[in-house]
Amino acid sequence: MRFPAVSGSNLAGERFALPGDLDLPALVLVAFRRHQQSTVDTWLDLVDPLAERGVATYELPTIGRYALPARWVIDGGMRAGIPDRAARERTITLYTDVRAFRDTLALPDERVVALLLDAGGEVVTRFTGARGETTAEDVATALGAAP
Repeated sequence: MRFPAVSGSNLAGERFALPGDLDLPALVLVAFRRHQQSTVDTWLDLVDPLAERGVATYELPTIGRYALPARWVIDGGMRAGIPDRAARERTITLYTDVRAFRDTLALPDERVVALLLDAGGEVVTRFTGARGETTAEDVATALGAAP
């Protein structure tokens, strides 16, 4: 299944049309609620080892369109809470129809999901929740990236 066509801006202010503007292959971490950040954080120690293998990592806070009028406040709060510039650049907020987004990806609920996207934007595999025992090597192998 192909990652859905959505758009958003990263916390550095750059606009993205996904999946085309992503550096692929990629590990894409999708969260739907603020309290899910700790679950997303379990994946972040893979960022550097994956980058060494040519795999990008993105965080996608996914919020309903109803929140668009407050996006400057929401994004500003996230930006203030993320001092690292590289982390702000890889965090792309999506204000979208959450139900349609989930349906396209066959997500049964709004738990954190880690999606592995190949060079064509296809979802190779997914993991739900915290990272657990998944390693950078596991991710790179699933994506056919160099060891």
